[in-house]
Amino acid sequence: MEKLTLHEAMVRVLLEQPNYRASTRVISDEIYRKNLYRKKDGNKAEEYQIFLRAKNYPHLFELIDRYTVKLIKD
Repeated sequence: MEKLTLHEAMVRVLLEQPNYRASTRVISDEIYRKNLYRKKDGNKAEEYQIFLRAKNYPHLFELIDRYTVKLIKD
């Protein structure tokens, strides 16, 4: 399986969501369930990490609120 970065894994999950948006919990759970990304210790990315990563990539993600992320589609 290819190694994805966290933001790449977020994009993959959001592409499958209605309106390309989901809660940080759903994103985290789906990334883990699909084994798209794991932290170095093997655990899943936490919800706050999803939020912070979305904040760091404003060209890819829109923060709807503290718990909802939307993929910016061209």
